[in-house]
Amino acid sequence: MWSPALYSVERVHLLQLLVWGAASFVVGAGVFAALRLRRDAAPLATSFAIMMVLCGAAESCFALVRWHGLGERDFAGALRLTTHVRLAIIADLWLVAGATVLLWAGVALLKRLDVLGIAAALAAHGGVLFVLDRLFLARLSSGA
Repeated sequence: MWSPALYSVERVHLLQLLVWGAASFVVGAGVFAALRLRRDAAPLATSFAIMMVLCGAAESCFALVRWHGLGERDFAGALRLTTHVRLAIIADLWLVAGATVLLWAGVALLKRLDVLGIAAALAAHGGVLFVLDRLFLARLSSGA
C-alpha cells in the first residue's frame, strides 16, 4: 500500500473512533442527565451511563491525539501500525472477556446492579472497538 493510501485509511479509522467516542459520550451523558432530571436511583443505568461517558471521552481523546500526529508512513511505519492494530484487537478481546467475567461476578457473587452497568458498557466498547480495529486491519491488508 502506498503512503497516501495508508494515510487516508488511517485517517478514516481515526474518524470512526472519534465518531464512536463522541456518540458514546453523548449517549452516556444523555442517560445520566435524564436519570438526574427524574431523580431516579437506577444503579445499573447510572453506572452504565458514567462508564459510557468515561470510555467515550478516552476514545475521543485518543483519536484526537493520533489525528494531530497523523502523517504519511514509510514501510517500517506501516509494519509497526499493522502490529499495533493486531495488538489492539487482542486488547479488545481481553476487554470483552474481562467485562464478561465482571458481569458474571456482578450477578453470581456480588449481586450488585452497578457492576452490571459497568460490565455492559465495557463489553459494548470492547465489541465496537474490536469491529472497528478488525475493519481497519482488513483495509490495511487489502490495500484499499
